[in-house]
Amino acid sequence: MATPSLHDQPFIDTTKSFKVILGIYFIIGLYGTIAIIHKNLSREYMPDLYEQIGSRLPQGKVGVVPLTFFFNEYNDYHRLLTHENYKLFAKKKNMSARKFSEWSRYKGAQFIVMDYLFNRETFYPKPGTRKIPYFRLVFFNGRFAIYRRSLD
Repeated sequence: MATPSLHDQPFIDTTKSFKVILGIYFIIGLYGTIAIIHKNLSREYMPDLYEQIGSRLPQGKVGVVPLTFFFNEYNDYHRLLTHENYKLFAKKKNMSARKFSEWSRYKGAQFIVMDYLFNRETFYPKPGTRKIPYFRLVFFNGRFAIYRRSLD
């Protein structure tokens, strides 16, 4: 039985246009990979950022934080919930800062951390908002906002 040659196989096209298209895809993929690597290397290291703001958070309490907060901070708090917990609860419908803060209070949160640069959510209040229901702003540096539970 004779072995089929490459020219007998229907899905292998070695024309010049195929090689050009393959080259373009390679260049686009390489550019995208380099862009992602550059973006990751030019950002600050997340554990260091959270360590900087950690002194402003009440230790041993319940908090609602971005998912990226879980690097090295988890053991310092009684319980941490993420913004994703709220999204699942709300079923990604009609989410707002008011509903988010009410849900956080219901879950016993003493603080909320928001990251306006890396992981901005649609339900965040406008940057620098002084109060949301049950919580008041205690820190804002343009990127991170920390809200602490106010007296009800």
